[in-house]
Amino acid sequence: VSYTKPLYTILMKTIIILIITLIASEIGISQVCGQFIDGQFAMPLIKVSYELNSDYYVRSNENGDFELNNPLNLCESDIYFETELGLVVKITNVQLNLYEQLNLGRIYIPEFKYISLEDYEKLSSKQKKECIPDSHYTDIYGYFYSNELENKYLIKKCHETFTKLTNVKFNPSTKTISIDWNSFDNCE
Repeated sequence: VSYTKPLYTILMKTIIILIITLIASEIGISQVCGQFIDGQFAMPLIKVSYELNSDYYVRSNENGDFELNNPLNLCESDIYFETELGLVVKITNVQLNLYEQLNLGRIYIPEFKYISLEDYEKLSSKQKKECIPDSHYTDIYGYFYSNELENKYLIKKCHETFTKLTNVKFNPSTKTISIDWNSFDNCE
């Protein structure tokens, strides 16, 4: 009986320390946040992650807002945005600070080049395979040509300042736009 009471006390202290550690570790998580905009409208359902095809991601809400926690306490990482059409934006070498929120501001993501039904018919069969129909139920209005971008830049808005980010590289085979963090920067 005398051995169970000290064992119980040690066990309770261990459980309390674990609970405090878990609570404190949640406080220390950094976060990346921002908003996706398409012209004047919000862009919901953009997938945001630290790794492409990762199981850990968030999607932007109906207002285009997102908040991605950093549970692994990464100091440097890439950040990926994946649209519903398969376009990926990769921001490389992002510096993450513990206990701080990294605000990316409002991000205007370019779209694949839009082509009309007439222009689609002029494409080769190989080029047609790279097209995504713009449709509503059974009606097709045009196509998104996934080997080209409508605009070859991103626009970022911090507070009331718009910045056109032209230092981007588009890889048509992976459908990925890459930009270095030094060109992007934080919206404080």
